[in-house]
Amino acid sequence: MNEFRKDYLLKRWVIIAKDRGKRPNDFTRKKEGSENKANASNTKEEGTCYFCPGNENTTPPEISRVEENGKWIIRCFPNKFPATRVHEVITETPNHGEKLCDLSVGHLVKVLDMYTERLTEIKKEKDIKYVLIFKNSGDVAGASLSHSHTQVTGMTVVPTLVQMEADRSREY
Repeated sequence: MNEFRKDYLLKRWVIIAKDRGKRPNDFTRKKEGSENKANASNTKEEGTCYFCPGNENTTPPEISRVEENGKWIIRCFPNKFPATRVHEVITETPNHGEKLCDLSVGHLVKVLDMYTERLTEIKKEKDIKYVLIFKNSGDVAGASLSHSHTQVTGMTVVPTLVQMEADRSREY
């Protein structure tokens, strides 16, 4: 069971999510001192991509999707290894290796519409005080799977820094 704990030293909340360590990982780490430290990770090519078309049964049931010509182009489903009670994954493209920056403007608009839809729905849930939409790109940024995806979390507390920034903005 995940939980929020107060870090009294830094006066902030932290998430303890022990099951997140069980996530699959597409990345391997090169040893320190390898030929190119700036590119210290590789993507594993073998195995199943959980986010590619045809593998929808490897993820939890969909919450939402966008289709074109009878096929999905964007999918949203609960994160199998959630950090918070509300934690979703949005797969922005069915094409493995395609990045957000590769998408057409029309497709990007649909991705942003999905972000808005999920943020609006999650905000309605009891006790949710803060919704965060974030994207990790590559293992150095914290991604565990190489297929392009965004995560949406709903939290029962507002992060300390966010609360401080909001308070200072109101004061200003």
